[in-house]
Amino acid sequence: MWKCAICSGEFNAIPDDAVRLTHTTARTNVYRFPDGAIHALRKIRNPRSESIPPPLESPKEATELLQSVVKALAELLQPETKSEPEIEIEDDGESLTPMALAFRRRKEIQN
Repeated sequence: MWKCAICSGEFNAIPDDAVRLTHTTARTNVYRFPDGAIHALRKIRNPRSESIPPPLESPKEATELLQSVVKALAELLQPETKSEPEIEIEDDGESLTPMALAFRRRKEIQN
C-alpha cells in the first residue's frame, strides 16, 4: 500500500509504466504516473482500513481503576511529619546568641 504526500491518495501498487523522478534512499519518492499526475509516494506499513483499535474498558472499570491509582498516589505523597529536635538551652543568667550556643555545643561534642 502506498500513500501520496501531495494529494493523500492511497494506491495498492505503483503502476509499471510510472516514471520515478527522484532516485534517493528517502522514504518518499516522486513518481509521474501515465496520466501525467505527480505523486510523492511512501509505503504504508499498516493500512488504516485493517487497523481496528482495541475495545475500551467499560467506564465503571476505568473509574474504579482511576480511583485506586489516585488513592495509592495520595498515600505515597503524604508528607512525613518530622519532629524537630528540641534544643535544650541552659540559661546561666546570660542570654546566649546562636553563635555562642553553636560554639558551646561543638565544645561539648569534642569532649
